[in-house]
Amino acid sequence: MPFQQILNAFKLRSCLLVVSSACSITIFLVQVYPAFVLNQTLLTFLHAPEQWDSNAMLENPWLGHNPRLLWLLGERTLAATDDNFDQALTYWQIAPTTSAAMLASQARITYREGRRRTAIALAQLSLTLDKNQPDVTQFTATTLSELEEWSEATVYWATAAEFAPDDADVQTNYGWALYQAGKTTEAKRPLEKALALNPEDWEVNENYLRFLETDGSREEYREQLLRIRNLYPEAIIIQRRIAELALEEGRYTDAIQGLTAVLAERPTWDEVAATLGDIYLVLGDIDQAHSMYSYALKLSPRQIRYHLGLINTFEGDERAVHQYVCQLSKIEPTLYERVRKALALRDLTCSPE
Repeated sequence: MPFQQILNAFKLRSCLLVVSSACSITIFLVQVYPAFVLNQTLLTFLHAPEQWDSNAMLENPWLGHNPRLLWLLGERTLAATDDNFDQALTYWQIAPTTSAAMLASQARITYREGRRRTAIALAQLSLTLDKNQPDVTQFTATTLSELEEWSEATVYWATAAEFAPDDADVQTNYGWALYQAGKTTEAKRPLEKALALNPEDWEVNENYLRFLETDGSREEYREQLLRIRNLYPEAIIIQRRIAELALEEGRYTDAIQGLTAVLAERPTWDEVAATLGDIYLVLGDIDQAHSMYSYALKLSPRQIRYHLGLINTFEGDERAVHQYVCQLSKIEPTLYERVRKALALRDLTCSPE
């Protein structure tokens, strides 16, 4: 019996050694050797790219269709064919998920380098390989919007909105792109949806306001203005728009009061001062009009409209007009010519003094 037990133990040990050796060989063949071959291939690419045979690499059973190798093959083809993406795609399509992720990463790097159009092309290639990438879709839409390629941007914003139907930022950007592309009827729905999703967000409210300013009723525009003012009472630009709406509706007292308050908060806003000058001129308050136009000109001395407004305060005094325009000819001849032509004046004879 002892001998038989020893013999059985020896057989068991031999079997275990055979199994262990087989497992080691299998691991070597499945993991270690292919990795070694791949690393050698990559080293060859780095140090002797001219020795690469793309077809041989693809047919190598130890490499198979390795995503890293396919990415490099595509990059190499791209460089060799002067950015011919079609040929590079023949490799990248074999491992679409990995290649799409690499292209998306390259797109962001290229964007940070300031090459936005190239970044868009890379992102679009990434989406060609894998359409199910919400972040890449939104990146493409955003970059196209930055370049004001509104029609194309709407296509990607539409897809982004499908990926994120409850994202107010995506919805308002989609609506704004539609608006800028001239699709105002279609723009209203996503803009309103964004407002419903995030009623207190500044950009959401501002985009809807700008839409209503041109494509909504005056009542809707007024209501949205007041709504934003209640949300952001410190927003001077909204106070200015409310005052300008009052001016549009002929409520001069409210307009003067509102614009004066705005100018007190933003004393460098020359357009507000000039608008006050326009109102005072209409109301016949010449002194106040003259004061506002003069103030606007101190801030922006080359604005023809401000010069013409100031000249209007002379109330037809030809001598004063002649003197003012002649003074311009000495200070800024180009400005003098523009003002003279705007007033339809003949070339003036100005004294050298």
